[in-house]
Amino acid sequence: MKFCILIILLFVKTLLYSTTYYVDNTNGDDSNSGLSEGDAWKSLFKLENYSFQPGDSILLKRGEVWHERLLFSSSGSPGSPIYFGTYGTGSKPQINIMKEYSLVWTHDTGNIWYCSSLNDNPKRLLKDDVEIMDAAVGYFDELGTNIPDLVEWYWGKKDSNDSQEKLYLYSTDDPNSHLFTFPEHAYALEFFDKHYIDINQLEFVGASLACITLYSCSYINLKNLTVGNYANYGIEITCYKPNGNDYQKNEYINIDSCIIDTHYTFDYSGAGTQSGKSNRGPREGVLFRRKTQNCTLKNSLIKNYCHANINIFSPILNEQPVEGQELKNNKIHHNTITSPDLAYGGRIAIDGYCYDNEIFDNTIEFTSVQSQFNGHNNHIHHNIFKHTINSPLKSWKVGHAISLQGYYSKVYGNIIENNLMIDCEAAGIFISGNNSDGDVTDNTIRNNTIYNCGSDYNDYGISVETDFNTYTNDGNHFLNNLVYSANTTQTVYFYGSVMDIDGFNNQNGTHSYEILDNISGNPLFIDEQNNDYHIQDNSPCIDSGITPLATEDFEGNPIPYGSSADIGIYENQHSLAIDDFISFKGFIDKKNVILFWKLSVESLSEQSYMYVQRSYDLKKWDNLASITFSDSKFEYKYVDTENKKNFGVVYYRIMIMDINRIMKYSKIISLKLNGRSNDYILYPNPAKNFVNLKFTNWIDGVLTIEIYNCTGSIAKKKNIPINLKTNFIHLDLTGKDAGIYIVKIITEKESFTSKFVLKK
Repeated sequence: MKFCILIILLFVKTLLYSTTYYVDNTNGDDSNSGLSEGDAWKSLFKLENYSFQPGDSILLKRGEVWHERLLFSSSGSPGSPIYFGTYGTGSKPQINIMKEYSLVWTHDTGNIWYCSSLNDNPKRLLKDDVEIMDAAVGYFDELGTNIPDLVEWYWGKKDSNDSQEKLYLYSTDDPNSHLFTFPEHAYALEFFDKHYIDINQLEFVGASLACITLYSCSYINLKNLTVGNYANYGIEITCYKPNGNDYQKNEYINIDSCIIDTHYTFDYSGAGTQSGKSNRGPREGVLFRRKTQNCTLKNSLIKNYCHANINIFSPILNEQPVEGQELKNNKIHHNTITSPDLAYGGRIAIDGYCYDNEIFDNTIEFTSVQSQFNGHNNHIHHNIFKHTINSPLKSWKVGHAISLQGYYSKVYGNIIENNLMIDCEAAGIFISGNNSDGDVTDNTIRNNTIYNCGSDYNDYGISVETDFNTYTNDGNHFLNNLVYSANTTQTVYFYGSVMDIDGFNNQNGTHSYEILDNISGNPLFIDEQNNDYHIQDNSPCIDSGITPLATEDFEGNPIPYGSSADIGIYENQHSLAIDDFISFKGFIDKKNVILFWKLSVESLSEQSYMYVQRSYDLKKWDNLASITFSDSKFEYKYVDTENKKNFGVVYYRIMIMDINRIMKYSKIISLKLNGRSNDYILYPNPAKNFVNLKFTNWIDGVLTIEIYNCTGSIAKKKNIPINLKTNFIHLDLTGKDAGIYIVKIITEKESFTSKFVLKK
């Protein structure tokens, strides 16, 4: 009891003595106290060596920009983190380490110039405030070529006669008359050995290495940040040796609801397939490296990184960790991972001594290289891998959804289950025969749906390559997967032979493989065209799976539902047929949520009961009300007056239970409180031939999309039904003239517009 009282007293003391500081780059002054908005500090430098106490808050004024790094020497304590946030109105406070330079250029030959005063590669380079594209590493001869965008700068030695690395530039006029901008520092935010710090609602711009780097930190929360523009990496989590002997681990770092976007959208698809042609541009979105443990990346958008959007990597030597740098127990979930504008990149990668990591409920779409899951004992489940393409920069096929390749060590014990792999140009599952440093063995691939993959790879959904290096692919497990192609039944390539699913099952025992109960056939998605991958009640996936390690599906429903687990990302809830459930809608009226639904009653009885259910996380559902069913009533209404949230997203569904206690569920709708309904991402911008709309928090209903050209004429119009988890729209603009376009999005209650540029 005394101990508990002491803890409470310490907590109360922290609250009483915590201080809030204000920083205003326009009206502040570092000689001020910093204790009020009117007496704010000015610079981030003021924060660097100031002694903050646990529980203190540092608030940056919205709409302000600081052209300096954020360094920090204080830490919080358990239960009392130091908090970075915002005050005022306007855009997020921006920490921007891009700097404008008047460089001295010397003419080399033709339209090539060089600057020899830089000590390092700038990584991102702007000319007169417009970013220009870099040449691939080691390819000086790309300068001045269109691939198809123009290559304008190169860092390195021109050839073997060059005495030093230089910055080379292609310019048709004298570049000494132009201004150049690039990152002034390696990092915009850099923490060494810092703990218990929360950072919320800030933007970080520029870095020759990483926008945010955390060295040997713990209990750091990065939330609602915008990161990555004009930087090489987005967020790097790594470690160092504080005592010169042992690496101190990173742990309990949480990245939540962040936008990690390079804004690098150059088209270099015509560069060729020589080795290294993809080695340009920003490299890693989120890098988990060296002894990073118990960390989380969730609810975020990671976009347009030229190697990996997410990279989990730890060094290894002879299948042993290097100086205790193993990387484990990290969770990556509910993210959107995409690189629609790049000729190579965008994957999730795990390599080296990495184990017990969990990757689930992510959408990986429009990437140009496979996600690569090596390491051991990692759990990959309930992800959507969609539209992976074969990169034009590789002479071999890389458009697989998932690959297992022994690049750094033996790959074993991984469980890959209940994923959806759809419309990928190469195989859904690819096990390479070119294993450099270890066998690929004892990995379990089960309950996955592989749908119309291999469109540029002989329609193979599964490909297990013949061994042609020292190491083998023997002894893996393929159980209860569904593989379907609309073009052929010959969907499996296995050790040099092509076969259908029955033939694949007959290979059980070959090369020590366990191959059982895999099936073919259309999975019968509810609405594939509109990205609704729930399965119909007569789908062959239902009750055809093996019990997975995962206990919840992509939507948070428990597994199994029914006699056995299902194949795919959704555990079918035996939902009401379309004829039974006509509509389900929700609206916000001040602080109340009003729900409407309409039933067709032919298949229901008076003994059926309806329950209105609400969730804030798609996992825990609360019963709000029980509504008696009547066969004379078709339309129902419920008003939720006790919603706990004043902002954010809330989810609703209707559950119907019959006399035999069989439960059926409506579709789920989502409503965003205290916010406009135009939470969406429009990309690519500039666009070529198409534009995508990705909605994040959306009210179920029908949208009207209208696209206007610069003369005000409608270039395209489309009516589209959209709901939770089916919130992606692809608009084909092939044949439209280049120029500025306006897209107008019309809902039942409002409309709003965005602008984009269409290039040829």
